[in-house]
Amino acid sequence: MANIDYQTMMEMLRIQRYKDIANYDKVVTRGIDEMWKDLCNQVEGTEIDPTEIFSDELANLQNTGYSMRLMNICCLSETWEQDLYNFLKEKGLITVLSNDYARTKQIFERTYPTCAISNYPEIEEMRALVNAIKHGEGNSLSNIRRLTSDAILADSNIGEMDESGTVIKRKQIEFDNNTLTSQTLNVDGKLQIYSDAIVRFWGDVFTAERAMHSTPTLE
Repeated sequence: MANIDYQTMMEMLRIQRYKDIANYDKVVTRGIDEMWKDLCNQVEGTEIDPTEIFSDELANLQNTGYSMRLMNICCLSETWEQDLYNFLKEKGLITVLSNDYARTKQIFERTYPTCAISNYPEIEEMRALVNAIKHGEGNSLSNIRRLTSDAILADSNIGEMDESGTVIKRKQIEFDNNTLTSQTLNVDGKLQIYSDAIVRFWGDVFTAERAMHSTPTLE
């Protein structure tokens, strides 16, 4: 096995954190599945349909799963913001002990211009989505809708049939213009997408860091 220097090891550990968070949705899904299995076991061997007798519990589990997937995205985003701040402190670029994102971003992009946050639209989308999750109806929700061309909106259970006979689902936002009081957002796969973008971001940062400190050689 090849030897790994300290800096490379720290870079690997930093990146691994985000790969681990990308698995949080699986943890939530497995937990919800186990709780549903426990309910189904109560009527095992009978003719009872568990989706009927436990309809309220099923709805609660589905809402819990939705809320926790949103919280996982918030966790990923806030971890990245705090980690970016920590990284700059480690480099001696931040001396004021106050994690203000606008200031952190300014210092980071001044030092690593090739890694401007705007180069990573998935990260910008993630932060916009987190703001919409936190604030619900208003500018934040309008912003994430604009960034995703409304692809972020989840279908409701109500549909309408068009002239061709195709059922078109109405969006849940038509009935609830907030993000946590019902399943308004479609975030399937988003945690992995955002995690991958952050991993790519840090890889670019580490490459830029090495280039900044490399010693030029004479030809």
